[in-house]
Amino acid sequence: MPNTSISFPTSPTINQQYVYGSTTYVWNGTSWATLIDSSLVVPINSSFIIYSPTGTGAVTRNAANKFNDILSVKDFGAVGNGTTNDTAAFNAAWSAQNPNPVLVPPGNYVITGTVIGEFYTFGTVSITGGTVNTINRFTKNLQVSGNTTIGGDLTLTNGDFSLGQNKELRLSDSDSSNYIAFKSPANVTNNNVYTLPAAVGSAGQVLQVLSTTSNNATLQWATLSGSPGGSNTQVQFNDSGAFGGDSGLTYNKTTDSLTLTGDLAVNGGDITTTLVGTASVFNSSATTLNIGGAAGTVNLGSSTGAVNVNNLSTTSTGTASVGNLSMNAGYGSIAPVYGCRAWVNFNGIAASHQAGTYTQSGTTVTVSVNSHGLYVGSVFFIDITSGSGVDGTYTVVSVPNGNQFTYNAAFIASAIGNCALVQNAIRGSGNVSSIADRALGRYSVNFITPMPDINYAVLVTGSTNVSTPTSAVVGSEELVTSSSLSRTTASVPITFYNNNFAAIDALSANIAIFR
Repeated sequence: MPNTSISFPTSPTINQQYVYGSTTYVWNGTSWATLIDSSLVVPINSSFIIYSPTGTGAVTRNAANKFNDILSVKDFGAVGNGTTNDTAAFNAAWSAQNPNPVLVPPGNYVITGTVIGEFYTFGTVSITGGTVNTINRFTKNLQVSGNTTIGGDLTLTNGDFSLGQNKELRLSDSDSSNYIAFKSPANVTNNNVYTLPAAVGSAGQVLQVLSTTSNNATLQWATLSGSPGGSNTQVQFNDSGAFGGDSGLTYNKTTDSLTLTGDLAVNGGDITTTLVGTASVFNSSATTLNIGGAAGTVNLGSSTGAVNVNNLSTTSTGTASVGNLSMNAGYGSIAPVYGCRAWVNFNGIAASHQAGTYTQSGTTVTVSVNSHGLYVGSVFFIDITSGSGVDGTYTVVSVPNGNQFTYNAAFIASAIGNCALVQNAIRGSGNVSSIADRALGRYSVNFITPMPDINYAVLVTGSTNVSTPTSAVVGSEELVTSSSLSRTTASVPITFYNNNFAAIDALSANIAIFR
């Protein structure tokens, strides 16, 4: 120990030297120690130093052999002070010890790049800068960051066994060529614990949850109940958690028939059959078979097939659509039924004027009339009451909305003014939107739904209140002349005249369209 009467420097730093007389002292962090002259130190070969462990059966070895039991990265110059680059020391240590792992004493090691090798530690090790492939940390709780193979049994007498980062628990076969693995879901919001049953269980049993407490579940072996409910041929269903059967729902495996007593509810799906030939939907006891109910649309048959109906009636207030309908109406044979596509009864004498406005730009005229009732292709007569527009019969080109429509004028202009649609009052109709009063005895019947083509039949009748001998009214489709209109799929022109072939308005005009 140095003489306490010497006045050493205050607040010395590690390895700081102080000379007093012929003696040099060095601060070792705790006290001042005498510095030994390295020229006076004689190295000793560790193989000449004997190590004799205590205990029965212990063998004497030299120090060199003993030191080789554990190889450390510090044996190759690693410092671990967080400043010195220890990459070369790690690589050299692994090269010397490969394939056996190398000890890494606690410290902060600066690494450049990635060090490949197997290393282990018993303390806290931090790596700055780069990475070390594997450093296994052995503490009271074993932590393995890489792959570790254990040739014998691993027994945990206390503590838990954990696999981190969604890794697999692998159980290999006899030659370790394949394995069965268990793993947790990728995301678990709680720590869930499943406690296995103590008993082995029996063949055919399954694991089921017996009870739960918080996030813990106790499992038990259970035998599934497979006893059917009800009687033979009854279809099974979930009856309050058990198998159930009912006499109203049976299946005959011999005839492949399913019998239902009650209603069959199909929500959003189809009822189909793959039978080639005749497939029947019937009730041998019922006097009435209802199809449709509250359905908006009921479709029967296919686009190419035929639907045979013995007696057909409908009480629907909506629209009943039939494709190709054939029936035996008591005439001894089945023949197609053709329907009336449109009909109307109107007053051809009293014409109404629906007031509105118009604007013309170029040849396009836009008319604004509330609830005009016209469609694309409808024919109408317009009475221009102001502006430079021209009265006449035109055809609707477009219908932007229920209060506006457009048509093309015969000349280009820029005009604005008032107008009126001249139409006749409809007493009753089907698929007829409006009647255009075009001139004395001349009308156009406009359809709501266009005809499929222009090859339809037109039936016209009428009467008048004129009491003269020449009061007979004859109606027909308007004759096609250079100045007349032709039928279209959207409209048909009609003419009424007396027995002198003079045009006359009909009090009761009746038109029917067949196709």
